Amino acid sequence: LLRREPIAIEALAGERLERVAQMHAPIVCINALPPSAVMHARYLYKRLKQHNGHAVRLVGLWNFHGDLDAVRDRIDCHEHDCVVTTFADGLRHIRHNLANLLAQPNHGS
Repeated sequence: LLRREPIAIEALAGERLERVAQMHAPIVCINALPPSAVMHARYLYKRLKQHNGHAVRLVGLWNFHGDLDAVRDRIDCHEHDCVVTTFADGLRHIRHNLANLLAQPNHGS
């Protein structure tokens, strides 16, 4: 049910996005670390939103201690997407969205 398919950090953004599109993943996690975490996450988020609009996106800004509301606005997060700063919050968001996906009548068809 839950598969972990990491994409190599060495891969270019376009290669990462192509791989995500091939997987048809219902939930996509973007992980970013300082110093350019917000900038990189925003770029990937916008590209994912354009090309994988069906997926729920989770942005993990690890070691981030700033204003999350400002970051959500800057990234322009969709209402179903989330920005988190801890692994525990990320897992909660993933579990919540998986439960919602499994509850949909067309799941698996």
